[in-house]
Amino acid sequence: MLADKRVWLLMIPDFSIVIALYGLNLWQPQMVKAMGYSNLETGFIVALPYLLAIELRQPPDRERMARVMRERFALEVMAETYFKILLG
Repeated sequence: MLADKRVWLLMIPDFSIVIALYGLNLWQPQMVKAMGYSNLETGFIVALPYLLAIELRQPPDRERMARVMRERFALEVMAETYFKILLG
């Protein structure tokens, strides 16, 4: 199996993507923190792309719609709390 050239052609891009994502997840909080943000702000800033991905995804069927709506409500509550802490 590992002698097959096609397997290596599929493994190399996959491995590269995984390494890049691990590197981003590991170093992104430190890069944001170095910009002068507090620990709380850093956590929220780093979480924004993941929260946005949850918010923008399309529900695959009607059965999951209730779960998606609960998640959106939770995200809205988190965002409101964040801005109250940040501005208050």
